[in-house]
Amino acid sequence: MSSHSSSAVGPQELRPLDRFTLQGPLKAPIPTTIMSVTKDYLETIMKANNAMDEACYLEKIECRRIGEGKGFNSHCGIFDLNYKKDGDGGEVAHSTSRNPLKIVCKVMPPFKQTVCPAFLLARFWEAEILLVNHMSEFQGVEGEGSFKFPLCYYAAMRKDKEKKRHIGIILMQAITHIPPGNHVVPLIYRQCRAGLVNLARFHAKFWCGDDPKNLARNNPGLKRIRSVTERGTGVTTKYMIETGGFRDVLLMPEYAKIHSLVAMFSRKVRGIANELRKGPFTISHGDTKSDNFFFEDAKKLPDLANPETNYEALDGGDECITCDFQLSTICNPCRDVVGFLILNLGSENRKLWFRQLCAVYREELSRNGVVGYSEEQMMCDFPVWLLWPLLMDIACAHQLRLFLEKFKEETDKIKNGNTQGQDYEAERRRYIVNQHHRERLFSALEDFEVEGVLAKLGNDCRLPFFGCCCVWALK
Repeated sequence: MSSHSSSAVGPQELRPLDRFTLQGPLKAPIPTTIMSVTKDYLETIMKANNAMDEACYLEKIECRRIGEGKGFNSHCGIFDLNYKKDGDGGEVAHSTSRNPLKIVCKVMPPFKQTVCPAFLLARFWEAEILLVNHMSEFQGVEGEGSFKFPLCYYAAMRKDKEKKRHIGIILMQAITHIPPGNHVVPLIYRQCRAGLVNLARFHAKFWCGDDPKNLARNNPGLKRIRSVTERGTGVTTKYMIETGGFRDVLLMPEYAKIHSLVAMFSRKVRGIANELRKGPFTISHGDTKSDNFFFEDAKKLPDLANPETNYEALDGGDECITCDFQLSTICNPCRDVVGFLILNLGSENRKLWFRQLCAVYREELSRNGVVGYSEEQMMCDFPVWLLWPLLMDIACAHQLRLFLEKFKEETDKIKNGNTQGQDYEAERRRYIVNQHHRERLFSALEDFEVEGVLAKLGNDCRLPFFGCCCVWALK
C-alpha cells in the first residue's frame, strides 16, 4: 500500500467459503455498509486486482447512495475517486479498467431490510459473484456478438460466524455515458431491440440446449448456478404463497381483475413448476426490468410508435449495457424475453411490436451459433412463462399489501392537509411502478389467454410440510 494512506488495513478477518469462486486475493475484511467503505480499503482492493497503478494513491473519495436507497438484495453507492501520483506527481491516466474516476459499490444489506430469507439472499449473491467472475475472463473482448456488461473490479462473499450472516461486496464500473431505463416510462422500439440483442448474446454464451447439465460441463466454474424450479425452491415457494401470498392477493382490490386466475394458480403450483422445467436451457438474467439496462439517450432517437415505421432501417449502432445478475438461474430463455417485453412496454406497443422483436431476438441467437429455437416453440413457451411474474407477485404479496395500505393512509393524510413525510416521494414512485407493472402484466395475461392454458393443467395433491417453509412464510 502507498505510504500516503492514512492508516493500514487490518489483516484478513473472515475465512472464505471454499465453495464460492472469488476474484483476486482478499487483502482486507469486507465492509458491511456503503458508508464503511474507506479510501484505504478501495486502494488496497483496486491495486490487488490491477485496477489501479502502483505509483498512484487515492487522495480523496466521495460517495452517494444510488437507487431508491432501499434495495431488497443490495445496497448501492457510487464513488468519485480522486488520485495523486507518487514521485514527480504527474497526471494520472484514467480508463474504464485502470484508475477509474467512478466506481459502483454493492454490499449485502442486513437481513431485516430484505424481502427474502437469508439462504435465498446468499444464493442471489452467490449467483452474481459466480457470473461476474466467470465473465471477467472475456471482459473487454469487442466485436460482433459481444455481450456488454459492467466491468467488475472485485467480487467477494464471506460467512461472518460472529454475526451469523453472510456479507459480500462487488466493485464494478460505473456506467455514466448512457442512462438506464425507467420502468415507469415505456421503452421505444429501438431500445427494445438493443436490449433483446444484448440478452440474446448473453443467452447464447451459456446455451445448454435440452440438457441443463451442459452448463457445468462447458463452464465448470458455474456448476453452482441453480435451476429456477429446483425442488427446494419449489416446495418453499408453494408453502410461502399458500400460507400468505394467495390470501393477500385475493384481499387486494388492485388485483381484483385476476382473482379467478390467482385462485386457479393456487391449486396448480406443482403442474406449473413442471411446465417451467421444459427446455431449451440457458442462464437467465432473471430481472429484466428496464432499470437494469443502460441505453443510448432516448432524446437522440425518434419516437417509433408509428405502425408504418421501417424497422429494417433501424439496424446497427445502438448501445446497450446490462447489469445486475443476482436473480440469474438456469431455465428457459423465454423467462427473460417475457419479462423484458411485458414489463418494459406499454400494452399497445407490445401488441404492435411483439412478433417483430421476438424475431430480432431469435435472429441474434442464430448469429451467435444457437439454432433450432423456432417461432412456434417460442410462442408455445410464452404464455407459460407469463406465470412467472405472477408467481413473483404472489410470493411478495404480503409486503405489497401492507405497503399499499400504508401508502393510501399517507395519501389521505396529505389530502387532509397534514405535512407529507420525507419518504413520501420515494414511496409514491414505488406505487406508480407497481401500478404500471400490474397494468402491463394483466393485459398480457389476457391477450395470451393464460387462464385457458392454466386450466389444462392438473390440480396439485398436498405436498409434504417442511418447517423451514413455514418459518419463511411467517417472516
